[in-house]
Amino acid sequence: MTELMPEATPVSACESARAAPRARTRSLTRTASVAILAIAYALLAHFSTAQGGHGALGAVLAIGPVGSIALIFAWRSKRRVLGLTVWLLAAGLIAAHWYELKMQFLWIYLIQQVGIYCLLGLSFGRTLVPGRVPLCTQMAVRVHGALSAEALRYTRQVTTAWTLFFATIAAALIVGFFSVPVTGWSVFANFGIPVLIISMFAIEDRIRRRALPDMAHAGIIATIRASTAVGFGAPERCS
Repeated sequence: MTELMPEATPVSACESARAAPRARTRSLTRTASVAILAIAYALLAHFSTAQGGHGALGAVLAIGPVGSIALIFAWRSKRRVLGLTVWLLAAGLIAAHWYELKMQFLWIYLIQQVGIYCLLGLSFGRTLVPGRVPLCTQMAVRVHGALSAEALRYTRQVTTAWTLFFATIAAALIVGFFSVPVTGWSVFANFGIPVLIISMFAIEDRIRRRALPDMAHAGIIATIRASTAVGFGAPERCS
């Protein structure tokens, strides 16, 4: 038995070496799938919004994502039966008033868009309250572990920046909806905002590398993964 023991190490190392590329491939596949779905949704949403006569498609695109997320939350809730009951009642109301919703789907889409960015801004902003850990600090801790005083100060400032960013986006959506043609508003909502968000990540990455030169920096993709891993649930409190 003792003669066979040394052979276990290289086998384990080989398995680990083979597993790493597979993990990267799975990660890239998931990222590509999400990107394709997001692009397809944006194209369909713009088509239904900018072109007349597609109220049913517009209503499905406006209500569908929110309804799906609500169903997930209801299923994962501690009060699953109550949550699913409320969800089914809401679905019944939507079905009963489907004609009206088709005719007014632009308003639903506006509420969906503004609601998403208001919730994102609130998720960042509420962690700036004294006694709570800023959301970007939570993300940085997940990636780097313990942070220096400079990094703690910087991540708090970034959390403030994201809060103001999402608040500005929500305000711009409302102003644009009432002041520009619907086609222009749709271009901004479906294509302009995603570009702004990606640009925000890229600009923050450049600023962080200059502000914290001694810190080991993660790339933009790792930063996005950390943000999704932390999530936007109950804010973490300082210990």
